[in-house]
Amino acid sequence: MNKLANHIKTFFDRFSGAPGWVYLYLSFLLFISAFSPFIANNKPIVCREAGHLRCPVIKGVYSPIQTDIQWKTKTYEWAIWPPIRFSSQDIDLSHHPPDSPFPLMRDPFGAPHYLGTDELGRDVAAGIIHGAFLSVSIGILSMLIALAIGTLIGVISGYYGNYHLKASPEGLAILLSTTLLSWYWIATYDTTSSVSNRITLYGIIFLLWIIAFFGMKWLTTSYRTKRFVYVDKLGTLFIQLFTSIPGAFILLTYLVLTGRPSMLKVILIIGIMSWPRFADLARVQTLRIRSGHYILAAKLKGLSDWSIIKEHVLPFLWPTITTHLIFGIGSAILIEASISFLGLGLSGEQVTWGGLLASARRHIEAWWLMAFAGIMLLLTIYALHLLARAARSK
Repeated sequence: MNKLANHIKTFFDRFSGAPGWVYLYLSFLLFISAFSPFIANNKPIVCREAGHLRCPVIKGVYSPIQTDIQWKTKTYEWAIWPPIRFSSQDIDLSHHPPDSPFPLMRDPFGAPHYLGTDELGRDVAAGIIHGAFLSVSIGILSMLIALAIGTLIGVISGYYGNYHLKASPEGLAILLSTTLLSWYWIATYDTTSSVSNRITLYGIIFLLWIIAFFGMKWLTTSYRTKRFVYVDKLGTLFIQLFTSIPGAFILLTYLVLTGRPSMLKVILIIGIMSWPRFADLARVQTLRIRSGHYILAAKLKGLSDWSIIKEHVLPFLWPTITTHLIFGIGSAILIEASISFLGLGLSGEQVTWGGLLASARRHIEAWWLMAFAGIMLLLTIYALHLLARAARSK
């Protein structure tokens, strides 16, 4: 426990140089993202109806709930409502097209539109809250994917080099084809299909990897011929290949060909686009660490390669990688806002910061659409930038 506490303290000490408002704003952003259903919703958080205690918001978060119920028209003995009594999809026809927040607009049931409405009559404040959840989720998850892929390729490439790893060519062919086939299935999969179809796809991919694992093991034992694997050359080739093609071109081409993607596909696309920066960093740092005397001493002790990487390589990579991770989260949020602004982002039912900015472009007079979403986007990118700079200066 003490070791874990020391690691946590060291991690947070790296970010102690940023201005105070950065921590307050990012804490606020994480809070509204995590509790968005309880902050902006058209259902009561807790209510008592006909002698029964109900929690519609909680039930709606963790299980399907009827969407055709007009919760605002029901009669309650008492009810606790969210601060914003609208979901991001609620359409108020009484304030369509966009209506300004000044004077304070209300829907027919008396719920106020604190930040006005957009071109469809949806509440802007609810859209900002919902957009915060989408932006934070896409930024963090996509960068974690990029971090996992990039660090794996970079560390293996830097640690083994070109003349330290032998393997069966047939086994490598199976591994490469399995990886490419799994990526293709995930990238082209329709996430709107039923749950049973999703389970079937994941089951097929899992079975494919099991077959590949035992196939590689059989080939290794049956065919003794092994050759040096030019890991560093292959890793460098992949990094150069992905960095030579503009990521924006790949992203826009994919979106034009496939139409509006789901949230999962946006996360995967941005993550796969962003891994080379982590791979290049991990490769360079691993090449430097590999020549250290303590690595040679660990090998003489008989430690396995995985143990050496885990104990002596990854801990030295982590400080630098966290800095690039924070920069990457800001970049991912900006990429998602950009494709939504161009009309190629998530479906129109999901309100995003970029979507609100696109609405402002179509309605120049609706300044509130651009102001509030733009301020949130600007503050988020700038706060993450200052936090990453503080970590880099340590």
